[in-house]
Amino acid sequence: MRHPEDFFTRGFESAVVDPDNPVVVAKHLVCAGAEIPLRTDETLFPLHKYASILDQLVAGGELLKSASGKEWFSHRLQPHRFVDIRSAGEGYTIFEEGSKRVIGQIGTPRVYSECHPGAIYLHKAESYRVKQLDQGKREVWAEAAEVDYYTKALSDKETEILSVVRSRPLFNFQACFGKLKVTERVRGFEKRRIFGQELLSVHELEMPS
Repeated sequence: MRHPEDFFTRGFESAVVDPDNPVVVAKHLVCAGAEIPLRTDETLFPLHKYASILDQLVAGGELLKSASGKEWFSHRLQPHRFVDIRSAGEGYTIFEEGSKRVIGQIGTPRVYSECHPGAIYLHKAESYRVKQLDQGKREVWAEAAEVDYYTKALSDKETEILSVVRSRPLFNFQACFGKLKVTERVRGFEKRRIFGQELLSVHELEMPS
């Protein structure tokens, strides 16, 4: 950062977001449904306004609808990880083996933890098992798989403070401006049953940092 004084003292930029934008609403609904079930008597999200969006999310496998038709749940455990709030760097393209069709995109920071060999990748409520991660071509190859488990990456993260340029008290903390080096390495993954989260097995991986 070239001008830290400006960063710490200037005011916030006004941001304008249309809360009824269907793209924005769809992402909000999926993430909210992972926190607590969405209900027809929801006050924060007037669901009657978004009936068509809810139907599309259910059809696409992003949300699950209860038998009563009054509640919706997120299909993913952590859907916010698939909502990009910024785009930095070139990502990876995910292909289906055999058909060679594109089934998804994923950013570089997440590819090692979510698309390593053996990982289960979800696309429109369909499960795919990752067979190959080609770093040179920035491609992920996966095959359709009917499984009753999901995978969770196991990683080690190290944070090193390289330098502190300035600092100041902030509430009960010390706010610092400086340089950090964060290194994360995926060392393996777990297989856990979807219903009940029972640990099925643990597998080691050799992945770059």
